[in-house]
Amino acid sequence: MTSFAPRRNIATLAYTVLLAFLPLLGSSLTTWWALENQPLIAQFGWAEWAAFFVVAVFTMAFALTPTTFVALLSGFLLGWVSVPPLCVAYLSAAFVGHWFISRLDNGNLLAFLSRRPKVATFVKRLQSGSLGVIVLSRLSPVLPFAVMNAVFALVKIPVRPFLWGSFVGMLPRTVLSVWAGTQAQQLRVLLENPNDSLPWRIGLAALTLVSVGGLGWMLRRPRS
Repeated sequence: MTSFAPRRNIATLAYTVLLAFLPLLGSSLTTWWALENQPLIAQFGWAEWAAFFVVAVFTMAFALTPTTFVALLSGFLLGWVSVPPLCVAYLSAAFVGHWFISRLDNGNLLAFLSRRPKVATFVKRLQSGSLGVIVLSRLSPVLPFAVMNAVFALVKIPVRPFLWGSFVGMLPRTVLSVWAGTQAQQLRVLLENPNDSLPWRIGLAALTLVSVGGLGWMLRRPRS
């Protein structure tokens, strides 16, 4: 018989729920720090920016800063040159988040939930279309980055399609966010109210519609 660890299941669920609330606190603190230290940030050289993206890997992986927030800030301060290191940081953060929750849970929660036939069927459907599901979920700015890392790790999505899907899905969001950052006139306005830009709102709405519509179709389509 399979042994289950209820305490570990509770810890996994608690950690996943916490990931949904941490970005608000983290982004608030980061906004305050960035606004207070804007002259210092403006003098950053390549070493300081390298350190910034390394730190961002872990703050994004553990939901201390939203990915969109990091991209907006990078776009404003660095412009389009920030896209390559952002992509590397996103993928690294996705891997760290996936690895951590996999080690924390070790398959216990999925084994416990899969006792229910409906849950087992849903998980199989999710796994069968894993690459497309990952791409579509990453497109949506509504689905939290760190939470989705945890979800995909919990349902045992392999690392390779997970990273490929994350890269393809995050790229449009990254480009849109960096563009919004380059268009901002003031850092305070950008960080405190990024939704002022009409093209930015239209872009986010379009990505959300494509994501939600595509996920709904993929998860409900008849299995061959």
